[in-house]
Amino acid sequence: RMSPVRTTKTSRMTEPNSEQRQRARKLIQDVIRGLREGNIRMAQRNLNKPYRPRMEIYDNPESPNIVATFELPGVKIEDISTSVMHDRLVIQGARYSRHKPNQHPSIRSHPSPAASDMDVEADTHAKLFPCDELRYGKFYRAIPLPPGVTVSSISARLLEGLLTVTWPRSATG
Repeated sequence: RMSPVRTTKTSRMTEPNSEQRQRARKLIQDVIRGLREGNIRMAQRNLNKPYRPRMEIYDNPESPNIVATFELPGVKIEDISTSVMHDRLVIQGARYSRHKPNQHPSIRSHPSPAASDMDVEADTHAKLFPCDELRYGKFYRAIPLPPGVTVSSISARLLEGLLTVTWPRSATG
């Protein structure tokens, strides 16, 4: 019977002043400096492309209807369009900011009574919005429908930021 052999392997990164650790520290400092000075920019999503609202579909085989619920907080019913195109339910529209109505290029034509005093120059944007994670602009989502489902057989309701759309399981049912 052989006794187990123990080996100990240490990484150079655990040594506080190792060359690898110093290179890693310098790289991190260079990236942070580049971000602060504006020489490096974080990748940003394409703001001209419509975003896809999150959704869920409730499809109980015992129910005559299928229900889709879309997350659309802050969207007014008049800014939403539902249609049927090529056996697909199409939900589209736009969400507008209360504080920066003219920020998004795709919604600049949206009327706003106070748009002139809310326009923000790019260099002051970060000061006025220290945290800016909300998505505004156009949205679009298309999902397949059973063949033959028509717009007249679809119902939609917007309540508390959720758009609930219901349609029959089949065109005959």
